[in-house]
Amino acid sequence: SGKKDSAAVYYTNSLLAYNEALRFNKNNPYVRETAAKGYLSYGKYMGQEQGNIPGAITLLEKARQLDSTNADIYFSLGTAYSLNRQYDLMLANAQKSVALMPEDINAVENLATAFQVFVYETGQQKVLLLAAEQLLLKVLDTRRQMPDSNPDKKGGLIRCLDLLQKNYALQGNPAREQEVKNERLKCSSGN
Repeated sequence: SGKKDSAAVYYTNSLLAYNEALRFNKNNPYVRETAAKGYLSYGKYMGQEQGNIPGAITLLEKARQLDSTNADIYFSLGTAYSLNRQYDLMLANAQKSVALMPEDINAVENLATAFQVFVYETGQQKVLLLAAEQLLLKVLDTRRQMPDSNPDKKGGLIRCLDLLQKNYALQGNPAREQEVKNERLKCSSGN
């Protein structure tokens, strides 16, 4: 608990300093970007380490107000809104993250996940499953092309195949679901 308390004190003091800097330089892009990163970091900490999702959303929204071009802010907001069961906001933020970083396979995979979560949780817009499938196939192809020496390759492949398997289950396509499951198991065993 002492470690968490010291982190919270660090973040609180950092935000006080950022707010003071903003008070004197509110239109300075560097100050705004730096303060946004501070709010982003504290928002991630609050959500991931403290489990305070509403508090994390408040901090992440402040970060977004300060820097609306930071894709990581939208990525984190999408995740936080998903955990808070605000699926429309989850989708909007995941889409904005990809719009800002279209080549980032983690952002693309996150958007596909957001589509699947939306359909699963709301039962609406099942066409999003087809969009998620296309995004995941793109991510899978990119991950397959990574060099074997890339430490993210195997874990990324397994995660993407797991998401594809879930997608086919949601689509009601048991043949493709089994095919992807077999590939995921083969990948997990290292063959």
